[in-house]
Amino acid sequence: MRRHKPKLRLERLVAKGFDPRAYATRPWKITAYQHDGDHIDLGGRTLEIVAAPGHTPDSVCLLDRHDGLLSTGDTYYSGPIWLHAPETNLEAYDTSIKRLTAVAPSVKIVFGAHNAPVASPSILPRLVAAFEAVRSGTISATPASPGKLLYKVDGFSFLISSSEAFRSR
Repeated sequence: MRRHKPKLRLERLVAKGFDPRAYATRPWKITAYQHDGDHIDLGGRTLEIVAAPGHTPDSVCLLDRHDGLLSTGDTYYSGPIWLHAPETNLEAYDTSIKRLTAVAPSVKIVFGAHNAPVASPSILPRLVAAFEAVRSGTISATPASPGKLLYKVDGFSFLISSSEAFRSR
């Protein structure tokens, strides 16, 4: 006997009265740029911008020092961390993750951008150690999608362009 999955109905996922055919994003304009160390006041919560270039040049993390919360964006998340785009800079990534490790003692919860949403701040020094092991050339890579290599160490994985490969010693 064939089982049928119930169909997911859009009406269950959106607010009552929402018309997807009439939806449009309002035009917007950048009125200010945020920089490393700037603060964003959300009214009862303040987030500090932490520049974290590497994954991309404009990567940032958001730090709530009062409550010890760190949102890492694409700088850290569980699963293969993508470090293979043309704009990726591995030296900058290394500097950024070391910088995050420096604030780890004041962080209670780390929020990665993808996959498992919550991690302990103890993940940050382990991330640095894993990336250093990869950079040292002591970790062998496995071929991944065309032009990419996957390095796995201590529960972390890094998907890196084969043109940036770290040669095993």
